[in-house]
Amino acid sequence: MNTEKKNFAIIVILLGIFLLFLIGLKKYNVAKYEPKDFNEKTEKQVEKKDVYIGFSSINKAVFDKCGQKESYDNYSDKLLYLVLATVGIFGLIGFTQMVKKKSLLKVDTDLLILGGFYVTVVVLYVLFDKMIFNYRPVIEKGKELEASFPSSHTLVTVCFLGACMV
Repeated sequence: MNTEKKNFAIIVILLGIFLLFLIGLKKYNVAKYEPKDFNEKTEKQVEKKDVYIGFSSINKAVFDKCGQKESYDNYSDKLLYLVLATVGIFGLIGFTQMVKKKSLLKVDTDLLILGGFYVTVVVLYVLFDKMIFNYRPVIEKGKELEASFPSSHTLVTVCFLGACMV
């Protein structure tokens, strides 16, 4: 089997796993969750709605083991800034090439493809922010009930840095 067919097969398999995971979020070990109805920081009522968490026992086990620490959030934010800086470097390289060569079409094809991929990831991020598959089982201080899948930090890091490696 040639490399192109192997790569296509890998993409199809990974897409299938992703779709199975989405179905699992809606069908496997789904439990109703009653979020706190008061947000201490904003002193506002949190919107009450029926919230169902997929893979609820796994979510609970991980939360019980790791807890909720602000330092985790700070570390992940700093890593996200590092990822975005990497994206900025590639953007700067592409912009520099465009200015020197006086045409967007003369920029390296790999950089144009990378830029298109980055735009696609951003569009998917916005789409997943609107189509909520799973909620965060804990309301963080100062925030409302929010989506937890896919994790924005994980999505951006895996997609952006994965593409940079290629």
